[in-house]
Amino acid sequence: MECPRCGHSQVRPDAVECGRCGVIFARLHPARREPPQAEPEPELEATGPERTPIDAAGWRALGIGGALAVASQVVPLLGVLVGMFVVLTHELGHAAAGWIFGRPSVPAFDFVYGGGVTLSLDPSKALLFGIYALFAGAAWVFRHNRTSLRLVLAIAVAHALLVASGGDHVAITALGHGGELFLAAFFLHRALSGRGCKLQAERPLYAWIGLHIVLHDVRFAWRLTTSAVARAEYGGAKGGGHWMDFDVLSQIFQVPLELVAATFLAACLATPLVPLLGHLHRPHVERVLGRLARVG
Repeated sequence: MECPRCGHSQVRPDAVECGRCGVIFARLHPARREPPQAEPEPELEATGPERTPIDAAGWRALGIGGALAVASQVVPLLGVLVGMFVVLTHELGHAAAGWIFGRPSVPAFDFVYGGGVTLSLDPSKALLFGIYALFAGAAWVFRHNRTSLRLVLAIAVAHALLVASGGDHVAITALGHGGELFLAAFFLHRALSGRGCKLQAERPLYAWIGLHIVLHDVRFAWRLTTSAVARAEYGGAKGGGHWMDFDVLSQIFQVPLELVAATFLAACLATPLVPLLGHLHRPHVERVLGRLARVG
């Protein structure tokens, strides 16, 4: 090893200073400092299985609930008891949609013609102002989450367009039967997952109500789709006037009533698949919801 300053050959190859001029080699060639490495960000993705199978309690709940749902289709007393709940769910769907679009609404049973009815007022400017204030607040909360911010803005724009064009009336009308399917999917989710159930006996009850709603609506939609007599009876309900939900949608879109019923039939058949697929792919669903819920 030669000294970089005087060229003297060192006796020891590992010498730290020159034997002739005394220079310290480390001062002439300071060790290079590597730039600090950024610490890897913590893993945000959930680990574990990509699918959540249905457990034994879930299969048992579906079996018991399915048997009860079939029984409530053929046993009049059971059908009446659960049918009142379906009617209430239907009217709550109308009422909830009315409030969402700024129309104060109250669901009620119809003691004249049977079934139910929802009383809605004209749109309230104060209520609409509050709704758009909520949209603005949500946009502020998710301002750092671009995906959620875009979603909030898209919903707000769609809401405003529906209100301005009168499309809110279509949504309010459709969400009567739509509310039934939404509740059926929610109850089936609880039956499959057991979430929100304090007792195991709740899971078959959730499955029963959820599957009853699906079977009831499938029968109803099938009859309207295939039977002219059923369509005539439907149009004459509530004293006539063709103001039943599907009649109203048929008139708005200028399509046959059977096409509206067939579309609803397809939605009924797809309803059990939503909670089933959501349960099987729960880890992925939870990751997506977790990303949407981030506010930082």
